[in-house]
Amino acid sequence: MWEAHRSCNYRCPYCFWDPHWGKQDDSRRPAGDWIGCWGRVEEKYGPLKISVVGGEPLIFPECDKLFQRLTARSFVALVSNLSPSLTSIDKLLAVVTRKNFMVTASFHPHFAVFDDFAAKARLLKDAGCLESILIVAYPPQLEDIQEPMRRLESMGIGVNIRTFKGEYGGRDYPACYTEEERSFLRPLLNQKSVSYNLEKRTTRGRLCYAGKYYAMVDSQGKVYRCGADAQNCLGNIFDPNFELLSAPARCPSEWCACRTFQYLVEEYDKLASSGGGPAKIK
Repeated sequence: MWEAHRSCNYRCPYCFWDPHWGKQDDSRRPAGDWIGCWGRVEEKYGPLKISVVGGEPLIFPECDKLFQRLTARSFVALVSNLSPSLTSIDKLLAVVTRKNFMVTASFHPHFAVFDDFAAKARLLKDAGCLESILIVAYPPQLEDIQEPMRRLESMGIGVNIRTFKGEYGGRDYPACYTEEERSFLRPLLNQKSVSYNLEKRTTRGRLCYAGKYYAMVDSQGKVYRCGADAQNCLGNIFDPNFELLSAPARCPSEWCACRTFQYLVEEYDKLASSGGGPAKIK
């Protein structure tokens, strides 16, 4: 997972960066630096799967040039609010290698105009570059998301609901979802997400491939096993001698705050044995 930069044109109250806007280091390395860096990593490990988050990836300077180069060899999956114009997204689709480019479009009801958002989602879908729509189950907007979900699904576009992680109204989520809210959410989440994200199944001490098959790279190139282990830097991806871990390591977190639980050894190996499983380098 690559946090390309920390700039965003939305200010969603459920974003994990919400308390930090205007306080964090918003410096970024230019596109040319990253093109060279990812090229060196490709030479070392082969084609990659790079999940691009932020910030908003599509407002990264020269993002067309950047994603054109990355998709030439590696698979790029990004999460975007689709705020750039329809024309801008069409121009991006014209330069990327489409078979290596996929977008998860995040819909934010209090910022996006649905019809405008849906037109961009359809453009991506018709190009074969739309994974799904992501909507956060933020407690005060649970009712607001049901109509957009219905309309998107009627367009043949899948919707992926993510549990809210954080504090709202003095209550800690996802632990404090009411039973009525849980009943609404359970059918919308896959079983693993229910177990690890909604019910907060413990991961502490369990062996995980995070750091070996998966890593989190920040906007300055610092590498961490995952978001739950962000205190322990593995090194910097711009260092020509940087190496991923050679073996799985134990999880230091009480529970998995993202979706890295799929790299827990027993979960990963189970999927791998059935012919599935997440990408080895992300």
